[in-house]
Amino acid sequence: MPVAIRDGGHHGPGLGSVDDGLVVDLSRMRGVRVEGERWTVRGAAGCTAADVDHATHAYGLTVPLGIVASTGVAG
Repeated sequence: MPVAIRDGGHHGPGLGSVDDGLVVDLSRMRGVRVEGERWTVRGAAGCTAADVDHATHAYGLTVPLGIVASTGVAG
């Protein structure tokens, strides 16, 4: 059976879906943990650039993820 993984979003055509198969949707897994003193960010598989940007802003940190907020950061 074909399997497709859907992360936070902004997929190319056909990359977040599959015909006659199974889609594993990780988009609700959006937790972000920031360790400001270590300059470390950990995000779950469904995080978007907006989720990470919002979480890091409070620590004065930024992540080079581009300008499209709906882009998934996993994989």
